Amino acid sequence: NDLIILKAGFNSIFQKDNLKAQALAQAVDTTMNNEAPQVTDMPLVYPNPFRQSSDEGAHLGYGLNKNMDVEFHVYNMLSQLIYRQEFKSGSNGGQQGYNRVIIDNESWGGHHLAAGIYFYYIVHEQQVLAKGKMAVKP
Repeated sequence: NDLIILKAGFNSIFQKDNLKAQALAQAVDTTMNNEAPQVTDMPLVYPNPFRQSSDEGAHLGYGLNKNMDVEFHVYNMLSQLIYRQEFKSGSNGGQQGYNRVIIDNESWGGHHLAAGIYFYYIVHEQQVLAKGKMAVKP
């Protein structure tokens, strides 16, 4: 009995063992979906501190281990929620791998934040996956 591989990968089609290949692919997919959601790359706001007066604003970069719905929360020094944005699973901000989100005046509804330190959280299903702080210059 010779085994002939027609295509490489988990979706391989084997001459006689097609059902085994499909079962293996399904088992791998199930394992990936059951993996606990996590931020794989430490979130980083750059430049930090950033000036809101610049056209570019700042960038928040982070990695996710799988596609998931994510919320980005920003709090001031008084622990007041001042901003919240949702990212759907699979879109920029909620996709597996590296995500880069722009933070600028439009993020705050066209208003400038007061200069100071702000805390941000990346949240999935009311669970904080990562947190950090950013400084805003006038």
